[in-house]
Amino acid sequence: MKPSEITAILAQKYPNFSKITMCMISHPERYGVRLTADAVKYLQELYPELEAPYLPRRRRKSAPKKSHRLSFYVDDDDLAKVKASAEEAGCKTMQEYLHNLIK
Repeated sequence: MKPSEITAILAQKYPNFSKITMCMISHPERYGVRLTADAVKYLQELYPELEAPYLPRRRRKSAPKKSHRLSFYVDDDDLAKVKASAEEAGCKTMQEYLHNLIK
């Protein structure tokens, strides 16, 4: 079940419950916010498969393997030379071409 669906359900019973509150509940280690026992009981009665007490936990995105970015500016002539060189090397993308240059 999506957090937005849980937010809609709880907002019916608790009018001030919002997606911001849901975000804080999903990350208790950051905010120290949890659902009340009454709210957990209410959700479990409706949806017994949900986990208590944080409902639900977002998964962290995995860190990219290539975490550094290079950028620089070139004039039109130099760009044309680099593109031609990448095509000659048989690279489909500039990323692939530059990666092959440094390996």
